[in-house]
Amino acid sequence: MFLLRDSRPVGRRNGRRLAAIGGAAFAILVLLAGPAAAHPTLLTTVPATGSSGPGPVSQVVLAFDEPVTATRDALQVTDVTGQRVPTGPLQHRAGDRQLVLPIRTPLTTGQFQVRWQVTASDGDVVDGSFAFGVGAAAPKAEQVTGWGYLAGTAALRWLLFAALAVAVGGQLGEWLARRATAGASAPALVRAPLRLAALVGFAAAAGLTTLLLPAAGGWSALVHVRPVELVAGEVLAFGLAAAAASVPGLRRVTALPLAAVLVAEGLRAHPEGYSPGWGAALTVVHLGAAALWTGALIHVLRTARAWRSSRARPGWSQLLLLTYAPVALGLYLLVVVTGTVATVLVLRSPADLISTGYGRVLVGKLVLVTAVTVLAVLGRRRIRLREPARADEGGTLPHPGRATGVERSALIAVLAVTALLVSLPAPRPTTTALTLPPPPSGPITAFGSLLGQLSLGATASSGQLQLSLTAPGSDPGEAGHQAEADTHAAVTLRAPGAAPVRIAVRGCGSGCYLATTPWRNGINQVTVTAGAADWHGGTATFDVPWPPVDATPQLRAMVTALRATPTIDLTETLTSDTTGRGYPDHLQIPTDDFLDSEPYGNGAAPVVTALPPRALDGASRIAVAYPAIGVYLSLTLDHDDRPLAETEATPNHLITRTFSYPNP
Repeated sequence: MFLLRDSRPVGRRNGRRLAAIGGAAFAILVLLAGPAAAHPTLLTTVPATGSSGPGPVSQVVLAFDEPVTATRDALQVTDVTGQRVPTGPLQHRAGDRQLVLPIRTPLTTGQFQVRWQVTASDGDVVDGSFAFGVGAAAPKAEQVTGWGYLAGTAALRWLLFAALAVAVGGQLGEWLARRATAGASAPALVRAPLRLAALVGFAAAAGLTTLLLPAAGGWSALVHVRPVELVAGEVLAFGLAAAAASVPGLRRVTALPLAAVLVAEGLRAHPEGYSPGWGAALTVVHLGAAALWTGALIHVLRTARAWRSSRARPGWSQLLLLTYAPVALGLYLLVVVTGTVATVLVLRSPADLISTGYGRVLVGKLVLVTAVTVLAVLGRRRIRLREPARADEGGTLPHPGRATGVERSALIAVLAVTALLVSLPAPRPTTTALTLPPPPSGPITAFGSLLGQLSLGATASSGQLQLSLTAPGSDPGEAGHQAEADTHAAVTLRAPGAAPVRIAVRGCGSGCYLATTPWRNGINQVTVTAGAADWHGGTATFDVPWPPVDATPQLRAMVTALRATPTIDLTETLTSDTTGRGYPDHLQIPTDDFLDSEPYGNGAAPVVTALPPRALDGASRIAVAYPAIGVYLSLTLDHDDRPLAETEATPNHLITRTFSYPNP
């Protein structure tokens, strides 16, 4: 047994080192096992991109489809002269899916541009810009998204993938060479450059970390920013692999930290964002098979060349290629199958292959893989022209020709395209829904109704419309609380002087929907259609004046006029389902009792908006809203400021009233 300098047996020292490296690799796998996703998509902004509305605007909100990391200066607002607008500290909300930037002095007029930069969950830096107007003409409705450091990121990832392929595939190539020459006086085996490959991977991962740190907030990001933690784990894993490859007897242990690199890449790749857990496993198998296929071929060709140069017995090189061929076929099938599944998972439709940058690069990768397939068939076909003879009996096999060498080069090109592919944004976001609605900006108006059996509350603000739908029993504070209903909603907007347009809505939580609405000055008509499983739905149309005019003085005047009237005659109809028939009830009650029962009895409300006059007689109208309790009223007033008619929507009920006043 060979002894090292400290006289401890080589086997004992190697065993302890193996245990230490294996434990460290396992720790990396555990640390990397948290959630990660694909590139983030900017779902919506407040104010809306390209919108223009009345001020003041006191904050800017960006909502993404996945958590993002942003530094203090990641969002900047500038005016048309390029002067930076003073802002407060950047805030993260909704599980880091929303960024909120307070503006110290609210914006009242002008055009403004927002520039932003965030770090995605996969570690790539994403930036972009959009513009909006306040009390001015709307700017060009263009939202630009960039992928910061794309060229550098793709180049470093190619080096990382190539190093991974040479390291893991080289070990497979060594095993194939031993298998091909077992039991014979074979030529000397060629060692794969594991240490060199691990050091190259270490440098590439370190370079990626250097690119990420400034956008992620500096060195502190190493311990609290997920993308940086992933790539830092890869640095550590490659370092362990290089250390293991430098110690005699521990070369095979390099597979453990290299497996950690594969897991890290699986956690940060696109499929994980669409199918957590399974997506990472799919990427690990796909990338692992590609690395083994490429690296093993490189090592097999390198070994065959060395054997031919050493004038070994004829046939050894061809026999090695024959041993490699069935393994390569299995790896090829794994690459094709997992790649196909990943493509189906990430793409929205076949059209994305042409209409998106990601799709076009993917087509390029498919072309290269097809070329590799043709080259592989040509190379193996030459070998299979005759049965292999035993090398120790002097048999020979035909040389595969240049096709196998070109195949190796094409596989390296496939790794380069893959590195670019994983650095590009996927064609579709991981989700189009928001976890929470972004806070409104600018002036606000609110309205609501009962649609069938569904209670609707809506808030219109600068560039957006937020809807809230609830079914009977779905309120947690309500008696007989039931599970939340599976609701759906559609919105049609008819702006002044324009034809009706269907507006896309996206989810923002349970029963919550958000629509980007290009409000025009004047009366905008909004039609909401809603439904839910097991409940009646319905449709309602609302007038949304823009910009909204505060009608609080009219509300106060109405309450004052009512208190001067001793009694009220009213006809009231109550329903909990607008698809059915309501039954009116006639009442005469003291005015004070009526006002004490109404939320506006003290003459105050969070949102009071002037509505267009009633077409029949020009009577004035106001909308009164209490969004926190889900109460929305529309009132028509006579020339004495007293209500003539009232519609009141409360949770699960709709009340309509007409008023008359006894002669004094």
